[in-house]
Amino acid sequence: MVEIDETHDAVAGPDGETAYVATNDGFATVDITDPADPTMLANPRDLLADRENGPLQMIYDVKVDGDRLAVAGPANSGRDLKGFLLYDISDPANPEQVAFYETEFPIHNMAFDDGVAYLTGNDFVENELVAVDCSDDDPQEVGRWSLPDDDEAWSGVEGYLWVIHDVYVQDGHAYVAHWDAGTWIVDVSDPSAMAAVSQVRGRSPEELASIDDPGSEYTELPGNDHYVSVDDSAALLAVGSEAWDVETTGEIGGPGGIELYDISTPTDPQQLAMIEAPRTPEPTTAGIWTTAHNFDFQNDRLYASWYRGGVSVHDVSDPAAPEEIVFWEDRDRASFFTAMATDNCVIASSISSRNADTTAGLFTFPIPTENTETVVTRPTVTTTTSPTDTTIPSSAGTTTPSTDTTTPSTDTTTTPSADAEPSSTTTMGTDSDSDSDSDSGSGSGPGFGALSALTGLAAGGWYALRRSTRREE
Repeated sequence: MVEIDETHDAVAGPDGETAYVATNDGFATVDITDPADPTMLANPRDLLADRENGPLQMIYDVKVDGDRLAVAGPANSGRDLKGFLLYDISDPANPEQVAFYETEFPIHNMAFDDGVAYLTGNDFVENELVAVDCSDDDPQEVGRWSLPDDDEAWSGVEGYLWVIHDVYVQDGHAYVAHWDAGTWIVDVSDPSAMAAVSQVRGRSPEELASIDDPGSEYTELPGNDHYVSVDDSAALLAVGSEAWDVETTGEIGGPGGIELYDISTPTDPQQLAMIEAPRTPEPTTAGIWTTAHNFDFQNDRLYASWYRGGVSVHDVSDPAAPEEIVFWEDRDRASFFTAMATDNCVIASSISSRNADTTAGLFTFPIPTENTETVVTRPTVTTTTSPTDTTIPSSAGTTTPSTDTTTPSTDTTTTPSADAEPSSTTTMGTDSDSDSDSDSGSGSGPGFGALSALTGLAAGGWYALRRSTRREE
């Protein structure tokens, strides 16, 4: 594990040898050729500080396309300088800035594919997907698309209910997480003439416009489409929801989870399964977040981050019945923002939680195999009701008071019991020096144990939890 101040998103380069990490006021490059000993290569900070309206701040997202790295910000409004930097990363230890593209809108997230950057251009009026051609290191806007292009009725809905929170692009299609407007598939084969293909899920503009309390609705299910990804064939789509239980009754709200869809026929998406979130004793915006944030498909597996709920790996070879293979968490020390697989390891970025003294940085984990050891069950959690907190999270890029860029989500397998006190988990393997049960209600240290977790692969295995064995108690 490499500690990196103010870590947010992380991605691996196409060669799988370098990870790139957003760091709020800059970015870091990390050598992961030896996953047991990841090494910092470069950590540029205070980007564009020499500009009158600089520096570029709230950098939560970075993306790689070939030997180019895009570094975008600010994630939310309230900063003067907005846009993305383009770097030549042919030498990851010495990234060289080649361009800066300034925008009139904040960039919470982006995709970077085949020389084109796709930006979440949220202004709460049009909420546009903006395509910028970066192929010759002279970024130029080439197209925009928004929901009012498809149906003008969207202009009558509160803008933060249909923000573009994130976008994933593959093989000429963009998969757009449009919060309560659902997930949309957009044809971007010609970025200058983008067009909607289908709405995978979500509510209509008429239904959203009729909501009496949009601010509260923002935090509640259904909806809250936060992150999306597809597998290599683009036949399987995953949609993650960020949601909290802000109702005092605890009947609705969250945490939200990951749904799987068959989109082999993009115009006729079919829901297959739901992956529920790890349980939390405080499922509110002020509590212990255990939502799926970002995730990644590779080789019939889904690698997911759940904030303080840890990192999980699901077998999705039968997407109608996903099975959790392994799991790791340490709620006292880690709050995971991103998890993705390379050919020889899993990388997962941990952020500084607003509700715990968690460690910011990049963790590395081994690719689980048939020989990966497991423990039988995860500690159970007693769910309690915290004071209602309906503050709109900053993860949507709104101008309202915010909490954090991370948020909760749900999971499709058997859920752990929520009516028993937390119990400690026996840790397997060497360096197993995990603490006793923590106040967070999870028991710290299932998996590696405290020491081995912080040393990544040095301990030699996940020793994770097999969620399919959990039973309601």
